[in-house]
Formats: sequence, structure tokens, C-alpha cells
Amino acid sequence: MTESGQRLIYITGGLYMGLEDGLPGQARAAATEHGVPFEMLGRADLGRRFPQFQLPDSFIGMLEPNAGFVIPERAIAAHAGLALRHGAELHGREAVVRWSADGGGVSVTTGRDTYRAQRVVFCGGAWSERLVSDLGIPLKVTRQALGWVWPKRPELFELGRLPVWTIESPGGEGLHYGFPMMPDNPGFKL
Repeated sequence: MTESGQRLIYITGGLYMGLEDGLPGQARAAATEHGVPFEMLGRADLGRRFPQFQLPDSFIGMLEPNAGFVIPERAIAAHAGLALRHGAELHGREAVVRWSADGGGVSVTTGRDTYRAQRVVFCGGAWSERLVSDLGIPLKVTRQALGWVWPKRPELFELGRLPVWTIESPGGEGLHYGFPMMPDNPGFKL
């Protein structure tokens, strides 16, 4: 629990599946570089421990036991509520017209007013690329289509039985990911 009184993060483990020189190998290299604990799983281990997945024989897995997920709607609501309790002012539904930074901080101009702060956090979603274009940081915002399905054996996909997971397409043309089933969701989210 947090100061908000809500559970915001779920540590489920993170499973990365694909070819050895693909996603699992890249995840292993990053984990090794940053001292993150992990376990490599061969194809037989994957089939035994995670029968939810029907994988090509050439696939392996990398399991990161300390990975998990955050419920974003709860986290945003908790953040806003705590900020208000600690004296913050929130200005919703004000379109940002422009922003600038100088040695004294940041200026953000909206349709209503101009605000000064020490720092700014950009949370523009699909509009982030336009918001930060002056920084020279290339962003590629992509749409992530979500789906909820009801598996034949839902108990295999429940929270506590399945980690968050990412799998590369057998041809290497993309990634798919998903989350364990939560009691308040309409199925298995992927």
C-alpha cells in the first residue's frame, strides 16, 4: 500500500520470449549490465512453467522476477489526490499554447494563464512529439491496440499464476505483450 491507501503496483515477474539473439538476449544483456536478477529458460522450461503459451521450438525465455505492472488510472488518480493534499494546484482542461525554459526554470502558457515552475513533466500522449520537438529528441509515438479475451482455462492466466509478458513475433516483425487477469477486468488483457 502507498500513502494513497491503494495498491498501485503488482510484482508478478516479467517474461520475455523469443529467439535467443532477439528479445530474451537483449533483455539478458540489459539485466546483466544493470545488475537486475534474471533467469534464462530453455524451450522445455518455458513449456513446463508457462503452458499458457504455444511457442516455436526455437524460442527461449528470460524471466525477471522483480518486474511487474502499475495500474495507470489508479496511479494518476492517487498522484493527483496526494498532490492536492500537499498543496499543489491542478489546472485541468487547459490546452498548452507554448512553453519555454531558461536558467530560472520553466514557463508554460495555456489558454488561461502562464505558469512558472522549476521543472516540467510532459504527459502529452500522442501529442508529446509536438510538445518536445524543440528539444531535438526524436519521439515515435505508436498506437497500441488492446484486447481482452476469455481463455478456455482462465485459472492459468490469473494474477499470481502468470507474469507480465512480452513475446516477439516469430518473423521478428513486432512484439506482443500482456498482463495477468485481474478480478475487476473483463478477461485476459493483451
